[in-house]
Amino acid sequence: ESLRAIQATASSADARRAALVEEQDRLTAERASIAEFLSAIEPALSELKGLLPQPLSSRLEPFYQRIPTDPSSTKLGIAERMQTVVGILNTVNTFDRSITVHEEIRTLGDGSQGEVTTVYVGLGAAYYRTRSGDDAGCGQPGSDGWQWHSQPELSAAIAEVIAAAHNTTPAARFIALPVELHN
Repeated sequence: ESLRAIQATASSADARRAALVEEQDRLTAERASIAEFLSAIEPALSELKGLLPQPLSSRLEPFYQRIPTDPSSTKLGIAERMQTVVGILNTVNTFDRSITVHEEIRTLGDGSQGEVTTVYVGLGAAYYRTRSGDDAGCGQPGSDGWQWHSQPELSAAIAEVIAAAHNTTPAARFIALPVELHN
């Protein structure tokens, strides 16, 4: 009877061991799949950095510093690398779904540098205006980063957009501004 109990325990232990080995093999395969995904997306995210608007790029700098230059020889764990990728994608997605107002220095229409208030409408369009209103314009993403075009005639409309973004207007209303769409 003791021998049968020992054999039953051994059989149960063998079955449990086989299940654990199978799970370990599955986890090893999933780990390899995640590592392959990370090796592909990390360089793509690094290339994307130059195309992002300056305020978003600045916000993402701590994440970008954690992306390994050589994924095959990094000492960072897969969990930390995945957390970095998810952090970048989440921050980009949040920026793309919002209207962001940012103060920055920009080259103006006359070639000089000046402080402007820029309103980013997600990742698709942006509008800037100097405080004095003597220069204004719009920008959109391009293959070499954001392209800016001075259009001083938009100054009044952009001032209204900035006021609406800061909640300093009494009522919401439609404000027409040019948008250029690309595939």
